[in-house]
Amino acid sequence: MDSTSPSFQVMDSQFDSESSWITVMCQASRFQITVSLKDLRGICFELEYSELVAKVDQMDGGADDDYDALCSWIVEPCFSYFRECTSHIPKDLTFEAFYYPPTYHLKIIVSGSSLYAKATRDRHTINPFALMIPSRDLPQYPKVCRSRASDIQIVPAITGTYDYMSETPHVKMAIGLLFDFIPSIGESLQSRQCKMASEHHAKWRRQVTAIVKELHSHDIVWGNVHPGNIVIDMNFDAWVVDFGDGWIEDFVDRKKAGIKEGDWQVVQRIFENWITR
Repeated sequence: MDSTSPSFQVMDSQFDSESSWITVMCQASRFQITVSLKDLRGICFELEYSELVAKVDQMDGGADDDYDALCSWIVEPCFSYFRECTSHIPKDLTFEAFYYPPTYHLKIIVSGSSLYAKATRDRHTINPFALMIPSRDLPQYPKVCRSRASDIQIVPAITGTYDYMSETPHVKMAIGLLFDFIPSIGESLQSRQCKMASEHHAKWRRQVTAIVKELHSHDIVWGNVHPGNIVIDMNFDAWVVDFGDGWIEDFVDRKKAGIKEGDWQVVQRIFENWITR
């Protein structure tokens, strides 16, 4: 990628030998990009696509190079659309604009000897902005601050980019979260002190297991599971924190990251392998 290429982040993806899609954020705009093998048949791009997908399918929590290569192969033909659609985006955004950006649907097709992106229509979109209005059914607690998303400003980092990895799915939104205060000793399971406290390991596994079961019963995935996100409090009880995107390949296979099965894989690897090293 050259220095003139727009900065983007891959938010989600699904790859298959017949068709694939990828969701990309670029300058507070979302791009849903699809590619179908039938549109590539009989030309060199058919083989390129098939080989890239095959390498990703063979991955089992391995290196990211093959995944990144396939993402770049799909995204790079869309750069001209990225520039055109994001030229009007202001530097400072509202919470509403950040979490519910304009969405553009693109399809990768062939023109001559090159790949390029063609705009398509999505017939299944909803109007997310109606969901951003504070509900009047909420109790009128005097100490609870109520703000419209359009009144909250988000300022980009010094680099001029935004962190989209905390994006909330439109189907199940959580605009505000109330956390219990954990009287922590300032340590996580990743610390040497906690890792060496073998007399507590069985209890911590039971506690983490109970919490994960409770999360899953409400259809919530822990997601970002690793020893650093298991906090030990002053009573030497274990708590899990930091729900959302992110994964560490030493603990979970890529294909299981972000799903319930992946949560259990990490819990098992932590308490049966990692903590005993």
